[in-house]
Formats: sequence, structure tokens, C-alpha cells
Amino acid sequence: MTTPSASRVALITGAGPVDGIGFAAARRFVRAGGRVAIGGTTARVRERAGELDREAGAERALAVVADLT
Repeated sequence: MTTPSASRVALITGAGPVDGIGFAAARRFVRAGGRVAIGGTTARVRERAGELDREAGAERALAVVADLT
């Protein structure tokens, strides 16, 4: 994975489950220095954004509760 630009934001869906691929992708992007907007169908996606922010030590994630079907 190339290093993301600090000015870019990745939109990642399906990030609610902590053991899912969406959250894993978001975590990897944030660890590489990027920012993410993560989406999920339940409010737990807000918890995932908080986890990413705490791991990064800064606000790097925005949570959006939405049904994208």
C-alpha cells in the first residue's frame, strides 16, 4: 500500500463490525497516515471511529450511519 496523502480522505463502507474487512481497511489507512470517512448501518460505526482516533492520537476518522443498499 502506498502512503496516503494527508489531504485525501478514503470513504470506507461496512466498517461497523470490529472484525470485518471494512474496519480493517480503515485501520490500515489511518495507520499509514490517512484520514477516513467510515460508514455502517448501525451506530456502532461511531465507536469504530473513536477507536481509530484513539489509535492515531488525533481525529482521523469520521463516522456516518447510513444504509447504502
